[in-house]
Amino acid sequence: MKISDADSFLDTVTDEIRDFLAADRVDQTAIDKCRAIPLSGSADIQAKFAAHGGFISWYNSTLSSTTPFQHRGKIPANAGVATRFNSFWDQIPAIFSAPHTDALQFAAVMCLGIQENSGDMSCDPEAVGKAGYPGLVYAFEKIPGLKSSYNVNDDLGNWTALKLFKDAGYVAEHSGLAGYHQVVDHGIDQAWGTATWPQSFSSKVDASVNGFIMEADFYKFRGRGVIQTTGRDDYGVLIDYIMNNPAIPGNANLNHLRATWDAYPTTGASKRDTIASRSTNAQWNVAFGEGIVLAAAIAEDSRIKSDYLQLAADAATLNGGKTTKGSLYFMARKINGGSYPDQVVPMMKAMIRAIAAL
Repeated sequence: MKISDADSFLDTVTDEIRDFLAADRVDQTAIDKCRAIPLSGSADIQAKFAAHGGFISWYNSTLSSTTPFQHRGKIPANAGVATRFNSFWDQIPAIFSAPHTDALQFAAVMCLGIQENSGDMSCDPEAVGKAGYPGLVYAFEKIPGLKSSYNVNDDLGNWTALKLFKDAGYVAEHSGLAGYHQVVDHGIDQAWGTATWPQSFSSKVDASVNGFIMEADFYKFRGRGVIQTTGRDDYGVLIDYIMNNPAIPGNANLNHLRATWDAYPTTGASKRDTIASRSTNAQWNVAFGEGIVLAAAIAEDSRIKSDYLQLAADAATLNGGKTTKGSLYFMARKINGGSYPDQVVPMMKAMIRAIAAL
């Protein structure tokens, strides 16, 4: 998810206060112990926690009810989650651009997954709908204190529904879906270009009613994956990855997706924007269902946001504030703003200490 830099001054002040008061620090001994545990895949991770029944069992019995984690609770203990956990962590070379990582980086990234989707390292598209913001209204409008509008949002790079409903490529790809004629036959409502849902339209999350509307950016590019990748800009990075990475032809699902996207004719927009507009929710669910894309979503996001995956090895830097590159707070701040860093960093610190104590 993206954030603006408008609150950077407040971040700096908060960092200074945090550094002055910081009692909750990871000490150098814990850092060194975690960095001394090499991990090249899920087998290494499970071996480290074998005496406790594997990582998920260890986490559920050791950390899930502690103060930093109690708002997220236990990781579901079932075969599907276990399979997805192993599939994701078998992508360590793709996540960290190295043949192996260590328990320090594992703990930090795993806490992101626990915060975003309760440790189910999966596609997990962002759910929509809450009191006062039913169905699609949730994604379309700004919800004070919770989220920005996904329809009008410069930080995300999303095209408004109004722009898409007039875009030749979008219309060519999606006009056969339910809701098309309701949107266009009597003139397109200008409210589709705002952050206020057009009141004459149902907000039901049902493709048989709103299929044409649901392929718009505000819904299609909602959060997906381990770090809840959000918005046309970040999805566009994954489009480039799928279209250009030499590993893709070895994956049947992604190779088929690449061929489909490559066949889209450009209609005045860039190839990336053409693919973004014509791609579908179903295609993105397939893409994020592949471990390599879940991994790439983190690796590519880190690459374009100051390499936040590269954590420092010294306690002073690792415990630094949101503007200190190499710190846990820097990583969390690059992923999301608001209260997110203050929720997830204590989780990271608690897990680092717990692994070091094994």
